[in-house]
Formats: sequence, structure tokens, C-alpha cells
Amino acid sequence: MAPLFWSLILILGFSAHQVKQSQDIPDVFTSAEKAALASSPKINGRIKVYQATSERFRANLAAAIAKNDYPSLPATLQDWAQVLKISLKDIDQSITNRKKRSGALKNYEIRLRKSISDVQAYAKSSVPVDVIDQFEAWLTQAEDVHQKLVDILFPK
Repeated sequence: MAPLFWSLILILGFSAHQVKQSQDIPDVFTSAEKAALASSPKINGRIKVYQATSERFRANLAAAIAKNDYPSLPATLQDWAQVLKISLKDIDQSITNRKKRSGALKNYEIRLRKSISDVQAYAKSSVPVDVIDQFEAWLTQAEDVHQKLVDILFPK
């Protein structure tokens, strides 16, 4: 009877921990992304979620520009920057073996580099002058995150 009791306590405690983690995740993530982050014990799984979230924001930005929905751009850029900061913090804390290069992290770095290039192109050609400052702020933050990801991938 005692082993069953302790097993139940462990299961309930683990489930409560996952729910707490999911509640602690900011609202810039969808509920599916929150659930995936909370249920991914390994960093590679979480990196894939961060990459998918970043791709979602890139697509939202492109769609808003295509529809000339310029008022939505600053909020999208701010939320995307928050995702990048959160992902960098998690990656930096979770990757302990800097000599072993994570395939998921390599892909995330490549996608972020491509997104930076896309946003630079949007800023130069497609957006009104009044939102250029938000694009430049995002680019500064994204380039900082990108450089730190490169430093994690290729330690000196």
C-alpha cells in the first residue's frame, strides 16, 4: 500500500509542477506552445517550440505588412522580441555541454538569421517611417540574441 501511495504523490506532484510551469509561461505563447514548453523536459524539444513560435511571429509580420496593417506591427515586434529573450535565457541556462552542438539549436540560429534578414528587408522597403524605430529596436535585440546563440554554439 505504501509504494502505491508514494507513487501517487510523485505523479500528482509532477503534474502540479507542469501546470505551474505552464502558468508561468508568458502570454506571447499560444496555449499549445505553452503546453509543449511545459511538457518538454529536454532543451532540444523546447528549442523546437521556440523556433516554431518565432516562425509564427515572422509569418504574422509578413501577413500584416502584406495587408498594410501597420498599427499591429509594433506589438508583434515587441512580443517576438520577448520570445527571443525567453528562449535565449532558457537555452543559456539549459545547455551545459557547450562542446556538443545541438542540432535544434543550429536550426534555430539559422532560422533567426534568416528572420533578421527578412525584417531588415521589410524595414528598408515596405513599412512606413513611423514604425521604423520599432523595427530597428527589434533588429538590435534579435542581433544580440543571435550573437549569443552563435557564442553558445561556437564557444571560444
